[in-house]
Amino acid sequence: PPAVRKRPGKLVDPFRRSKQKTTTATGPVTSTATTGATTAPGGTTAPGGTSTTPATPGTTVPKPSLYAYSTTVRWDHGDGSKAKSIRRLTSFGDDVLEPAAMFIGVSQDGKRALFLLGPKAVSAGDAGCREASCRVISLHPGDTQIIDLKPDDATPSQFELKVVSVKRHTYSTAADAAAVRRQVHPDGRDVLALMLSDSATKTAATGFVYDRSHGVIVKTSAFPVPAGN
Repeated sequence: PPAVRKRPGKLVDPFRRSKQKTTTATGPVTSTATTGATTAPGGTTAPGGTSTTPATPGTTVPKPSLYAYSTTVRWDHGDGSKAKSIRRLTSFGDDVLEPAAMFIGVSQDGKRALFLLGPKAVSAGDAGCREASCRVISLHPGDTQIIDLKPDDATPSQFELKVVSVKRHTYSTAADAAAVRRQVHPDGRDVLALMLSDSATKTAATGFVYDRSHGVIVKTSAFPVPAGN
């Protein structure tokens, strides 16, 4: 700088970088991820809960599910029954002690309705088999299945089951959606327990679990779905 300055004040070298203060974050950054517990058709809950994991830069924590499914069917016993929306674990037949079939939920892709046949029932029609014995069946909207119930000490009966629609609905809050996904038929768990007392029916249902966080039936990897279904 020159010996004689015309302006007072501190000299600043424009070619020298000034030191900047740095701040250090304290404590780990975490995000809370909720893993939905899965429930077997009868309501047995598998391990699941809330876990805390480090957040990864650039990722978004999944929001709670805001949707639930509704299924409408027509169950005809020769009386021209109208289509109606059904809850999970709704059973069909003339007697709850001898059910012909039970609606256990919606498939994982949200496109089909799944049913468990009663111990004394056989079926034929459009349904796809979800396991080897074909006692757990799936129907797309528009599919029809004829179910014959042959009790040991009663007159055989025949029913026609048609799936009218499988729809996904979005709710304003996760709590509202979860409340809908929890709904089951009032007699459903008791009737299912009765059905599962039959060894063949219980074996067929093994490996299917209800995912309460998404409202769908999931097939475990240990019991793969037959090809084409």
